[in-house]
Amino acid sequence: MTATTVGLLVSPEHDPIETARWYVAFTTAVAEETATAVAEETALARAARDADDDDQVDESEDSKVDDLVQRWVAFRPGNAEMLRAAVKGLRALGYELRLSEPRSSGAGSRTYLRALRADGANCGYLNSTSFSFVGAAMLVENKSGIKNSGIKPGRYPYIPWKVSGSVEIVIKVAQDFLAM
Repeated sequence: MTATTVGLLVSPEHDPIETARWYVAFTTAVAEETATAVAEETALARAARDADDDDQVDESEDSKVDDLVQRWVAFRPGNAEMLRAAVKGLRALGYELRLSEPRSSGAGSRTYLRALRADGANCGYLNSTSFSFVGAAMLVENKSGIKNSGIKPGRYPYIPWKVSGSVEIVIKVAQDFLAM
């Protein structure tokens, strides 16, 4: 996966107010274009799933998953390409993406997705900034780019989307987890 970097070169001759206005207009336009692209892609994905009579996934759950991914993309447009590729890749492997379960009745909005194998085993958690390896934790030992959440028990290794090749690593580990 590649990301596009845009540089802004400013010199003392440039008016700082005009530069700030340009920057705000530019970042707003990028966020709007990204949100529009995600909305169009989400609508196409829903239409394709609706057309598939053999699809056994609860479409209301799929719709909620797509809506959450769209929120993430709007919040972190720089991760849009990696998020969409990870979701597409995990679904292509047969993983069911499910919203996280609230821990209490007063819990706020959900902030991650579970990537579940057909037997319900949890490969890991997907969020707007990274993928945490849960059931597949032992498969990522000594892999490049994998971060350890610390010494605290109950923490899982993870890979930030900003790490080069992160989606490819997640998909490879997910494939290996299917074989377990």
